[in-house]
Amino acid sequence: MRGEIFDLLFNSAEITNFAPKERNDYIADMLTIRDRVNQLASAERRGMEKGMEKSALGMLRKGIPVSDICEITGLSETEVLALKEAESIQ
Repeated sequence: MRGEIFDLLFNSAEITNFAPKERNDYIADMLTIRDRVNQLASAERRGMEKGMEKSALGMLRKGIPVSDICEITGLSETEVLALKEAESIQ
């Protein structure tokens, strides 16, 4: 922990000593990195949601009760019923 704090302080001090253009370039790079990290996290969440929806559809087709599907997938009853309706599953 102690080393991490000193590393952060050293890095902050280094950035503070950057020339204005270097500082602006650094900030722009950091924003780009943060944007990419956020994009990846968002894509991962959406992929997980799609996977759960696909699993729920498979369970619906097998006749598994909606309450069980909700418990297994973490989807709400409204979400599962909407999938059921969209796929015209009896």
